Amino acid sequence: MIVLILEFVVAAWLVIMMLVLIAFRRSALALGGTGIHHIMAGVFWIICASILRGVFWDVIPFFMGAEPFYTMINVIHPSTWPNMIFYMIMGVAGTRLMYGFWLMIPDEDRAAYNIFTAAFYPKKLRMIIREKQ
Repeated sequence: MIVLILEFVVAAWLVIMMLVLIAFRRSALALGGTGIHHIMAGVFWIICASILRGVFWDVIPFFMGAEPFYTMINVIHPSTWPNMIFYMIMGVAGTRLMYGFWLMIPDEDRAAYNIFTAAFYPKKLRMIIREKQ
């Protein structure tokens, strides 16, 4: 019974993620566009990396068998080399997300920030939080 519930949860997750990929596919490879397009692209690539990593580490060993799978992986040292590929995809995703966020900063403030410092916009964030309390 537990296995059926787990299979249902995984299937539901996969269907939802595939729908998000279909919806965001146009923004994934386009380099131009608004901040929202870049955020959509970042979400697309995060989901792609998540699906690929899950398939690689969970599904393939299940069908191939754990021992032959890890033997195949260990041909190249270190055995966690596939994670580097997934991390690169996530790096692209994070860059697209931050670029999209940077594009959403008002024009008059954007010149004071770049994609690495945009996360700290606005500078007076502490004052805003204190005012709300």
